[in-house]
Amino acid sequence: MAPFVEFTDYKNWIEFEGVYKTQPRGLKNGFATFKPALIRFMQAFICIALHLSVVMGLGISVYFAGTQEFINYKSFFHRFVFYYIGMSGQRMMYYAPWCFTEAACIACGLSYNGMKRVGVKDVISWDSIMCIDILGVEFGNTPLRMMGKWNHGTHLWLKNHVQQRLLKPGQKPGIKETYLTFAVSAFWHGFYPFYYIMFFMCACLTELSKDIYRSRILFNFIPSEYRNIVANVAAMSMLNYLGVAFN
Repeated sequence: MAPFVEFTDYKNWIEFEGVYKTQPRGLKNGFATFKPALIRFMQAFICIALHLSVVMGLGISVYFAGTQEFINYKSFFHRFVFYYIGMSGQRMMYYAPWCFTEAACIACGLSYNGMKRVGVKDVISWDSIMCIDILGVEFGNTPLRMMGKWNHGTHLWLKNHVQQRLLKPGQKPGIKETYLTFAVSAFWHGFYPFYYIMFFMCACLTELSKDIYRSRILFNFIPSEYRNIVANVAAMSMLNYLGVAFN
């Protein structure tokens, strides 16, 4: 659950170089980091509460989906809804430690990212280290976007240090680069066999989402106000299906 940090950024942070030259220091830094760190800290507790509410409050656990009893559980629709809610609660278990980690990075100043314009004034940005974009995952409309927001730091490392090194200047990633990148991710996760099956299927979903986007004209029959909702449910359902093996 550790965040990805470039060594040069870490070096600049401890030496107050680069963007960290303008970082608030001393007591001023404490006041500047307190509110954003506290917000992320509280988000972690909210995720824990949501996870416990689903697992203990509603009694919905994704582990039930791996049993023979689940196969005979009511109708397909009931199984779909049960698993959809169960995986939503299970994701909160991962969001919580990432939020705690981000809160720590903000509190110590490592997440400092200079100033950015918000409305009519400049405010301090604390987003140079992002482990998880909860809204990006929960409300994304393609598997590619959702996976990019999940464990975002590792996603950037894989993109910048693996995928981009497989490409020639100006070239866009294709099937080969996608599968090789996910293979590295699977190896990085460990040697549990289904990691490799899961990441292979994630690579398939990534390429499939590209093909669907290229042929999006075929989906114009769906009213425009409902397209993002349909896309979100479809993408999340596919990722949820893979999640049972990961858990």
